[in-house]
Amino acid sequence: MHLVLVAVAKNLKIVAERNRLKMDNLIGKRFGKLIVLEKTNKKYQYNNYYLCKCDCGNLKIVLDKLLKSGHTKSCGCLHKEIASKSGKKSIKNNSKNRIEIDKRYNTNFGVITTDKPPKNNKSGIKGVWYNPKRDKWEAHIGINNKRINLGRYNSKEEAIKIRKNAEKEYYEPLIKKMETETIVSPDHNGR
Repeated sequence: MHLVLVAVAKNLKIVAERNRLKMDNLIGKRFGKLIVLEKTNKKYQYNNYYLCKCDCGNLKIVLDKLLKSGHTKSCGCLHKEIASKSGKKSIKNNSKNRIEIDKRYNTNFGVITTDKPPKNNKSGIKGVWYNPKRDKWEAHIGINNKRINLGRYNSKEEAIKIRKNAEKEYYEPLIKKMETETIVSPDHNGR
């Protein structure tokens, strides 16, 4: 048994060393608009940070796994470029307006205006989940930073119906009120 554990540990070290060497070969490679210049001394767990140069001329230090996964593709200029092409004047002002609206109503409109459930949702419907301990479907809704339990039901369909009715009751009036208000940012003053 001891020999098996030693062999497994040795194999893991070999694999880790190979992975480390693969990561060190990032220098000179392109990831989106970034070209990797050098490895820095900075580390995060088993990952390294690299100094990269963006096509726009900016330098950025990026974690190797973010480069390889494609999560980071530029110094931030790509995000700004996409936002400007989509008709938004500035990400900062749009984010500021969204935060201002969310604070005013004490509600995250980004969450309540989408039907897409969170990644950890297994029922496929926001606010509906199966409780195996009770052998019931449960429904809830969040409003004003509070969670309102809507009850337990024998069928998923019943829980979904209750949840949808609660969305109409709680979310629709807020969304309509928010949509009727216009917040004018410095870049959107009607000129």
